Amino acid sequence: MKFQNITGVVNKVPLEIYKQLIDKYVAIVSRVDGVTSIIQMGSFTTPGLSDIDLIVVVKDENPPKWEDISIKNILKGEVGYEVIAHDIFLYPESIAKYIEALYYIDKKIVLYGKNIGEVLSDEYIGKLKVLLSFEHTVHSLEALISLTSLPSITLRNSLLFFSTLRHTYKLLYSFDLISKIECDHKISEIENLRKQSFSNDSKSLELKLNEMIAPSFKVLYDSILLFGNLFKYDKEGSDKSWILNDKKLIFNIDTTSDALLFYKKIDKYNKLFKGKFLLITFPSLIQYHIEKYRSYNVQRFSVIDERLKITEMRFILAMNHKAFISKYNYPIHGTYTIIRFNKTGLNMKIKFL
Repeated sequence: MKFQNITGVVNKVPLEIYKQLIDKYVAIVSRVDGVTSIIQMGSFTTPGLSDIDLIVVVKDENPPKWEDISIKNILKGEVGYEVIAHDIFLYPESIAKYIEALYYIDKKIVLYGKNIGEVLSDEYIGKLKVLLSFEHTVHSLEALISLTSLPSITLRNSLLFFSTLRHTYKLLYSFDLISKIECDHKISEIENLRKQSFSNDSKSLELKLNEMIAPSFKVLYDSILLFGNLFKYDKEGSDKSWILNDKKLIFNIDTTSDALLFYKKIDKYNKLFKGKFLLITFPSLIQYHIEKYRSYNVQRFSVIDERLKITEMRFILAMNHKAFISKYNYPIHGTYTIIRFNKTGLNMKIKFL
């Protein structure tokens, strides 16, 4: 298993450039009608590689046009633009107040407007963090399999993926699933790799990145199994394979060692399909988790409060968010593919076969 073709280099970008980019964005977007808050998440531990994560909150009715708030559109061509790895996270006011059910936020910096969230109790937010951590880990495993299937990948994107594992290790430690010594050691390894990446397109760096694929797969798989134990999911009755949506065919394997062997086997097929659709191995408890979401009906939830189960809270807010961004034609509605199940199309026919 390896990344097929790693391209590009990562250059250092001073912290002052980050500040200039953010200040310019805020100065422009804070004057846009319909924008009520701009929130920065996290900090920049490795300037040049660290990306900019912003949440923009807008009014529920008559929100602004996407081109007027897109950070990629507004800052295109600016010095340091390469640190904008993705666009903003967009939420309407009615949903932003429950942000802890949709996004795990360690640190918030209010750049404009009022703060978001903090409506739910600390106890309820704590339960949501466990759920979000679990789903974040599942997403990271899927992302790793996807990245190794692509015909090429930029050095920045590969490093950004491994950077997210720092969050995984911190989560495992916070829930007493690994020791602080192990957590610190793993994070230190990733930080050293990040520092070595600047202006470095050597084969030795590429080799190090490829060597990290299997260990990363193992820690993510182990983490999913550990989180599954916290939720006490029953794996009885799960299938050997199942279709998540038109892009993903899932194989259930409940031991990390067997899953890694299987990943090595299906890697050649994923590379053949170039990531257009994926063969993925997951612990069978994921099927149970997904089917629980699929059993919910958005119409039955008339009130959003802490009487809801945490999965119900997350489901109704995600569906309302999807409806909002679809209604106003924002280009990020594709993020909610986990509960899409379209039985038509060539991809689906191949999976059924």
